[in-house]
Amino acid sequence: MDSKTIRMLFTAVIVVVVGVVQSQTPLAASLKKAKMIQWGDSGPLTYIRDNIREMEKMPFDGLILNLQSNNGAVLSCWNVFVPTPLKAEDYSKDIEALKATKFKKFTDNLLVVDITPGRMDWFDDNFKTAAANAGVMAKIARECRMKGFMFDVEQYEGQIFDYKAQPQKDQHTFAEYQAKARERGREFMRAVNAEFPNIRILMTFSYEVAYGSLPEGGDLSTMPYGLWPSMIDGMLDVAADKTIIYDGFEYSYGLKTEAEYKGAQGFMMVMGHMKTGNVKEYDKHYRSSFGIWTDNGRHWDSVDFTKNYFSPEEFGTALHSALKYSDGYVWVYSEASKWWNWNGLRNVPQPYIDALANARRPRPNPPAARELEPKKEEAPPTK
Repeated sequence: MDSKTIRMLFTAVIVVVVGVVQSQTPLAASLKKAKMIQWGDSGPLTYIRDNIREMEKMPFDGLILNLQSNNGAVLSCWNVFVPTPLKAEDYSKDIEALKATKFKKFTDNLLVVDITPGRMDWFDDNFKTAAANAGVMAKIARECRMKGFMFDVEQYEGQIFDYKAQPQKDQHTFAEYQAKARERGREFMRAVNAEFPNIRILMTFSYEVAYGSLPEGGDLSTMPYGLWPSMIDGMLDVAADKTIIYDGFEYSYGLKTEAEYKGAQGFMMVMGHMKTGNVKEYDKHYRSSFGIWTDNGRHWDSVDFTKNYFSPEEFGTALHSALKYSDGYVWVYSEASKWWNWNGLRNVPQPYIDALANARRPRPNPPAARELEPKKEEAPPTK
């Protein structure tokens, strides 16, 4: 769906769901407590280590980060859901840089874990290696004083959640795959919690990516993310008491108004509450969050703001609304827009920085939202 359609959908949702499920956090408290964290090209971890005081002048509360291997060849996030063991020593330079970084203002930093490449079958015993790899990443996150994971579940390569793409689909029914995916979710969560019992896991999508476009009476086995809800259920089945799981709700990338965020918050929580296989643990561990793509659709001009998807005023309203209806995080994603100045790349002008700094302040007269559709994607986003 395009941004306009998504925004209309979540505005309409208010009529149906408001009052059914409330935010876990009172709205006034959300504005104060929800954290704004940035995901994009923040530079090598050695750059962050050496420039953290300057970086912390930006009005963010944390960063979403990757580890690069010592030889510079691979990122740790793409070596979790693979059949080979992930070794922390292969990333020792970045781990040491992260441990040596004297974070003060950036209190909520997350380590990226990707479902990609995801070329595995749920019935493959090598899946246990993926769970062990997640445990290694959890240990790294804890030892580096991070809050937890950013779990990117978009299927950029292998279609791990698509029953139709499973290598052994001719030997196992969809129901059998659902049961196995739930079992693997338990294995994943146990391995993670063994190293990090009070971890926070922020996910790009949750139940809504599987069910949101499923027609009434439709067959979940035909959906590209049909097995993802089962893995989430497995994670919830065994999650440690202090583990928090956030629906990062990437569908909010282009939302602009408070009405849209209010509807989106109700939609995601009602959807999850209706579709989870473990309501008790869902209510205990699950929280709402939002993603905002600064240069949504790769529209970015640091001089002529009319060419950007968000004007500074719209960006500020989106941030304020997202903070108001979030139970924990607002993650600000960037591609063409560069917040950080490593290699002289920063191109985010001051009005957008001011919008970020003032996001928690009252906004009595928000601007009318313009319509500017994202450009057609030429390739998957490179997060």
